[in-house]
Amino acid sequence: MSAKLSQEQILVLYEMSLSISPQSNVEQTLEAAVSTYLQKLNCSAAAVLTPVGSPDDEDGRSIAASLPGRHQTEEAVEDVCEQLPDAEHRVESMLPLVDEVEPGLHRYVLSLPDFGVLLLLKRGTPLRDDIVLSLPDLNEKLATACNRVAIQQQYEAQYRTLFQEAPVMFTLTREEDGNPIIEDCNERFAEKLGYTVDQLRGRSLAEFYTEESRQKLRSGGFEDALGGQFGTQERELRSKNGKELVTTLRATPRYDERGAVIGTRVLFIDVTELKRQKVQISVLNRALRHNIRNNLSVIQGKLDTVIDDQRGPEKQVLEDVYGKSEELLSIAENARQVQRLIDETTVQQHDLDEVIETVAARAQTQYPDATIEVRTSFGAVSVLGTSTLEHALWELVENACVHAGDSPMVSVDVRRSEGTATVTVADDGPGVPEAEYEVIGAGEESTLEHGSGLGLWLVQWVVDMSGGELAFRGGGDGAVVEVTLPLAEETP
Repeated sequence: MSAKLSQEQILVLYEMSLSISPQSNVEQTLEAAVSTYLQKLNCSAAAVLTPVGSPDDEDGRSIAASLPGRHQTEEAVEDVCEQLPDAEHRVESMLPLVDEVEPGLHRYVLSLPDFGVLLLLKRGTPLRDDIVLSLPDLNEKLATACNRVAIQQQYEAQYRTLFQEAPVMFTLTREEDGNPIIEDCNERFAEKLGYTVDQLRGRSLAEFYTEESRQKLRSGGFEDALGGQFGTQERELRSKNGKELVTTLRATPRYDERGAVIGTRVLFIDVTELKRQKVQISVLNRALRHNIRNNLSVIQGKLDTVIDDQRGPEKQVLEDVYGKSEELLSIAENARQVQRLIDETTVQQHDLDEVIETVAARAQTQYPDATIEVRTSFGAVSVLGTSTLEHALWELVENACVHAGDSPMVSVDVRRSEGTATVTVADDGPGVPEAEYEVIGAGEESTLEHGSGLGLWLVQWVVDMSGGELAFRGGGDGAVVEVTLPLAEETP
């Protein structure tokens, strides 16, 4: 500096610094600061130029702010744009530019690092050198504030896009006298209820709940959401035309800039159609199972009365029919287990050794000609699985006993690795047909490729919902099926 700053000059710079702070947008941030620059430095006009595109582009500059107006700075801005290179990275080494563009009109082109350039015009006496040399720190602060606001605006624009276009119903509420008042919502939420967004703003969220859901909200649901204790629950909404929407709801606290809770963020997923389909499947499933079991019981009863009286080919035909009826009863039982899987999706702990022992003992009793060998390499261990896990493992062992010949050898090996336990069911039969496990792996059936029943599908679904993995190996040496399940807890 040419001389030590006076107390008055220090005060001027301090007041200029105070004017620099992030505002609601970049334009307001610049105008608040630059207007103070003009006042405190006694300048006549100012403009802020920012690069168009990325800093490495050569697309020129645009005017981000101009005070007192563009007509006062238009000619000076054009001159600056002609003098400065288009590529922003080449500008820094050229600044500051200080000159007298005409008698009595002084021009100052200063860097706003990583943001743009500041143009100041001053008539009469020029700025003191020590003031000019003090401006870079203020300019850096101004550039930082503008970049912060620009990033914030970008995030808000992205959030607004996500908010509006997300395939879920979303609402922001504010707390007023213990009630959740809708401050904003996305278009999907409004459309589902039959309103516009403007029609919903300012109204209590409870207005759009059914009476039962409204009671849950007022009896602690909203307080839990404000406290971050709500989690995920089911709520019913009522639309403008009276239609009820069943939703899965998740609510979390909403904070202001000081960290105080001011309301909630509420996400609704419409599961009305899913619930309807679930009920339809349940009714259809139960009706079909009931009819199948009753009718097959009658058929088997009739067959029992005549099979023993038959000889030769006729007896074999009746025994084959009886065997097919047993297969149909097995399918009906698997359908019952599938329904149970749909109704009871909770994952719980299972003592794997106990489950395997139960399955093996049942198989040995039901298939006395089979040899069932159980091998484990560790003590008791708990795994995670749905309530139908035992039936799924039984399905694999029974499948081995049925399809591996007259005197099948079936092994059930249990091994443990880090975080998981694997049950391997192997037999000495012909193996699982490739088409069977290809269909299961594809996750859907077609009219040309389909499995022989619900058994392996049930196993796949149980394993998936338990957080595990299912793998098949086949060939001439027999079938091998591996079920890997997560451990419920680590044991030393």
